[in-house]
Amino acid sequence: MLLAIRGVFGLGLGLAGVSAQVAAQVAPPGQAAEQLEQCLHGQDETEVEKFRREEALAAMRMIDWVVGRTQLSYPRAQTWAELRGRREVRQLRAMEGRVGELARKMKWGEPEPLPDWGMSWMTAPSAPRLPLAPAIVFALIDLRDPCLFRYSSTDPEVAGTGPTLKLLQPDTY
Repeated sequence: MLLAIRGVFGLGLGLAGVSAQVAAQVAPPGQAAEQLEQCLHGQDETEVEKFRREEALAAMRMIDWVVGRTQLSYPRAQTWAELRGRREVRQLRAMEGRVGELARKMKWGEPEPLPDWGMSWMTAPSAPRLPLAPAIVFALIDLRDPCLFRYSSTDPEVAGTGPTLKLLQPDTY
């Protein structure tokens, strides 16, 4: 996977993979349409795949919630593996309902936190600003989808969901 830092103060995440538009441009002749048809998301998405995506989105919001409440030590941020031992993760696992079920299902700190979803985790030292805190950018990548569908912590749909745990879930989850 390709991870890149943009600018001195900004952080961006680029993951190796192809979008539908790029796939059509870089695939060998006759294979672009075939690859696009095999994508697991979009208008032909099955109910099973829709559930998988919604569950991954809920997991991303949950991870974002934990990261937002974790004491970040300057200049080093916690790694994905270190996050599994956090008090916040234990709190989530102890909850009733769908939030608790998902928190218990997730493999915190593992390369595949959910079945067939890979974790990409990147930290960068703090930029010269106050408060001093390292940056964390993470993504869940659908390992089954030929288009490598992913959710990124830089996506407004994922990040900034607020302090309440009920926002960890999409409306349809």
